[in-house]
Amino acid sequence: MPLKLWRRHVPGCPGLDKKRSHDYVKCACPIWVDGELNGRRHRRSMKTCDWYRASKRRDALESPESRAARPMVDAIATWEAQLSLAEGTEQKYKRLMRYLGDFCTERKIEMVPELTLEELVC
Repeated sequence: MPLKLWRRHVPGCPGLDKKRSHDYVKCACPIWVDGELNGRRHRRSMKTCDWYRASKRRDALESPESRAARPMVDAIATWEAQLSLAEGTEQKYKRLMRYLGDFCTERKIEMVPELTLEELVC
């Protein structure tokens, strides 16, 4: 099922009583995407009300470059760099990510897509 854009109408919007497939052009309700991406259901906000911008973001999600596998080490480092929590909470999350990194090294998991639920459970 390809990714489909739709508006999530807010209370007070004239398009609220319409079906989900109705794209009320004059409203400023947020646009969401729904469909299958990489074999899993993908239903997320596009964080915009502009249809053109949302379609560009959807196209970027579906492009082969966005599905490129990232090294686990880089993914963990990027995630840690984006943290902005209380110091104690941040330390706990970083410790958890360090454990995950050690686990992946032990199991020879190098790329993010290689880390599956089956690997974590076993």
